[in-house]
Formats: sequence, structure tokens, C-alpha cells
Amino acid sequence: MKRISFLVVLFLSLNGFAETDLTKPIFELNPKTFCVMNTDGSWTSPIASIKGETNDFYFAEKGQCVSRSLVDIWGVTHNQDEMLWDGVDYFFTNIDEPLKGATHFYDIQYVVKQFITVRWNMHWHHVVMDGTPKEPKKIMINFQRVSGTRYIPYWEGTIFLEEVAPGITAVAIRNQINATRTTPDDAEGAILDLIDAFANGAPNFTPITYP
Repeated sequence: MKRISFLVVLFLSLNGFAETDLTKPIFELNPKTFCVMNTDGSWTSPIASIKGETNDFYFAEKGQCVSRSLVDIWGVTHNQDEMLWDGVDYFFTNIDEPLKGATHFYDIQYVVKQFITVRWNMHWHHVVMDGTPKEPKKIMINFQRVSGTRYIPYWEGTIFLEEVAPGITAVAIRNQINATRTTPDDAEGAILDLIDAFANGAPNFTPITYP
């Protein structure tokens, strides 16, 4: 994944995270509004992405149709090599017991080695919102920076994946970040890279193979 820069310069700071139930979306989006059927039976993404900034963070929101099954895309989200932020040199994954109501929990430490070594941890929580883990129809994934470098004091977002037809999945993502040398374009770029991974990345089906 691209466009998140980790050069060490002046940074903004936040007061910290609000208490959040991470089995519920951090941000509410309806993926079906980003993926609709045309009169000829084809699928289109009618809503343009939005991006901007506040005093505390940069943000972007985007969704579209991806011509791939929901299970394939969910498999990609379990392949950490495909989900790796661009610029990261290496990472460590800890798989822990998921929260009640969730299916999977990943605690991932990312490491960037430039003039100094920068580390931070992000938590990824997967929840099947409709269907079952064996036959999901809608999936929500929250990601949130929880510790590490002061140069990324805040980063969180929500991914929605919803099957709208066989082989067609509606994707919607909200990304918010406060990091050094980051812009709204970077927040949007990270979403575009996620969507590209969903469309083209290799799935890891092992964590979602159920008897």
C-alpha cells in the first residue's frame, strides 16, 4: 500500500482514543450506496470519494464495486503481505482471541527504518455482520493504531465488504490519520491501495476455512 510517508518532521497530537466497542463500526457506511446495478445489468460506483482535513486529522472515504467474491476479498484481508502499508520494512503479527461478537483479531506491529526506526501497533477486528463465518454476506473490519511512535499519534478506519451479486462485492472504507507529512491525498491513497489489493491480491483462506 502506498502514499503514507514516514519522514520525521513536526507532527500534530491528539488527546487519545475515546472508548469504543470495536465489534461495532468506528464509522458507519453503507457499501451498497457505492455499488449499484445499471439498467443493462452492469455494476457501477456512482459516488465520488471524499477527502479533507480537520484540526486533528486527515480523512478520506471511498467505495466501489469489486469484481470478486466476498470470500475471496475476505481472504485477502487475512494475507498480511497484501495488506501491508507501503513504506513498511517489516511487520510482526500476533493472532489473539477475538472480542466477543468478532471472528478474528490481529495485533500487528509495523516497522519502518529510515533515519530512525519507527514502530507502531494496529489492531484489526473482523466481524461478520450478516450471514455466518462459513457463508458471510457482509463483513466489517475496524483498524486502529493503539501504540507506538509519536509520529503517528492517531490512525483508524472501517472497512465494509458486502456481497451484492455472485462475484460482485460492494466495498466502502473510511480512513482517518494524523501522521507526519500526511495529506488528504495520502488518506485517500491508502484506501485506493486497499481496494487494489482486494481486486488483485492473493487470498489467505486458512483463517476463514470452517468445517
